[in-house]
Amino acid sequence: MIKRKNIIILADTRDEFSIDGIRLILQKKYFKIKAIIVSKKNQRNKKKYFKKIKFFYDGFPHKNHKIIKFIKDNKIELCINVGFKNRVRQEFLRLIRNGIFNIHPAVLPFNKGSHSTFYTIMNNSPLGATLHLMNKNFDSGPIVDQIKLKNNLFYDANYVFKKSREFGLKLLKNNLKKIYLNKFKK
Repeated sequence: MIKRKNIIILADTRDEFSIDGIRLILQKKYFKIKAIIVSKKNQRNKKKYFKKIKFFYDGFPHKNHKIIKFIKDNKIELCINVGFKNRVRQEFLRLIRNGIFNIHPAVLPFNKGSHSTFYTIMNNSPLGATLHLMNKNFDSGPIVDQIKLKNNLFYDANYVFKKSREFGLKLLKNNLKKIYLNKFKK
């Protein structure tokens, strides 16, 4: 039996992408999700999905003393971002010893930020997703893995949006063991 690592999740529990990412992490049994951090707008979805997991409702976890204490007391080793809508500040990044992994629904370094679907189409950038470690710069941390396809001018926004999220979940699934073992290339 493997020793599960304590992790914390950044998510948007109003979004199926986040819910699917959390479920995927729970299925693989490498990690014990000690808490999920969501913005205050997400409060109504807590009990609906994950009853035994602690929730924090704060869009600015770097300022929340309860979250900071929880991370230290529970020896949180890493964090996975599956759709948290707010920018994660450097003060929070420093709290997590082994880093925060982010699933970005676009091929980095192209189309950073929250409007990646629009810019993928507008700039005719490659379609795909990126798993990367977060750093102080927005969507600029070391890339762990990517899925990249040539864009097609006939793809509509709905297709690009859904496909890039599918790719993101595939990246997470394919890399959870490497993340657990800390055996991935940057």
